[in-house]
Amino acid sequence: MLLSAGNKLGPYEILALIGKHGIRPARFLLIAVFATVACAQTTPFRLGPGITPPRLKKKVEPGYSPLARADHLQGTVILQIVVTEKGRASNIEVISPLGFGLDEKAEQAILKWEFIPAQKDGMPVPVLATVEVNFRLAGVGFDLGFEERRTRFNVALKSLQHKSSKTMEDSIKTMLALAKENFPAALYVVGTWEVEGVNHQLKDVNGGSAKIKKAAEKNYGPAIYEIAMQTISDSSQQTKTWEKIKLAATLGSQSAQYFLGDHYQRGEVVEQNAERAKNYFRLCAASGYTVCQFRLGRLMFDARNRRDYEYEQALAWFQLASERGVSEATQIVEREKPNLTASQQKRIETLKRQFAGDIS
Repeated sequence: MLLSAGNKLGPYEILALIGKHGIRPARFLLIAVFATVACAQTTPFRLGPGITPPRLKKKVEPGYSPLARADHLQGTVILQIVVTEKGRASNIEVISPLGFGLDEKAEQAILKWEFIPAQKDGMPVPVLATVEVNFRLAGVGFDLGFEERRTRFNVALKSLQHKSSKTMEDSIKTMLALAKENFPAALYVVGTWEVEGVNHQLKDVNGGSAKIKKAAEKNYGPAIYEIAMQTISDSSQQTKTWEKIKLAATLGSQSAQYFLGDHYQRGEVVEQNAERAKNYFRLCAASGYTVCQFRLGRLMFDARNRRDYEYEQALAWFQLASERGVSEATQIVEREKPNLTASQQKRIETLKRQFAGDIS
């Protein structure tokens, strides 16, 4: 289960996946589901009776992005692919991202993998599969100091939601102490408090802005996004501003991911591109940003020539958004429920757990 630093402060949650030393080989996993089409087709089969699953023949390990290596980031990217009858990966979709450029590295590696194709009645057929790509840094141990600060930050952030004055006071003290230790997420939070003059902090726009800037210099996505938005209306800096927003999205800023998804969907400033919109919405949806979950589900649900697995993914995202109180998502889920087969319901429930971070 991913640990979250909150909807607006998400890039450190992925560090909960840190594991053993060294780069482990990527594991090849297949979701066992039933084939629904019996004739020759371009729509991929689902694994089940009568389908011999594909086997991995050649694997290429993923490279590391400079950002992830600099931050000693480790974790797992989960992707859904179609293994074609020629034994290559196609239709690659990230369903549980890491960010920091590692999702793209995972896709690049999978495109080089070779499989012995799945078979039905002795003939090769395309099948839908799920794969994991693990990122581990050789020689990089588990940073106990960072983990201790990350844990203190998450506990303090959650405790700030409590109404108990004593709990609030303790949480504020913890956050201030972490900011003095230059923990990026805490620098950003305390800097925001000072700019706004909240949580017992005297309003200090210059001091707060300096803390946010320091957090951005430490590659904290939400801080980079906030700084970028200060120049969003300046046409002379448009290129530089958009580069910062894209960097913030790569570094885990849910606000930046939503901003880019929304603009690519509507074709505002950038070209209209539904696939790019889905990719950005998928990043913030996977880290629990409810509006991204709904917008991603809507894009997949409304797609022309929608495939069965896209329909199932859309309903899984709608279910998550529904649980967070999105009434339109609830209406869609209730309307579609009578049309689902038992197999579809089971697959949607599995996808929902994966999307929520429960990949055990």
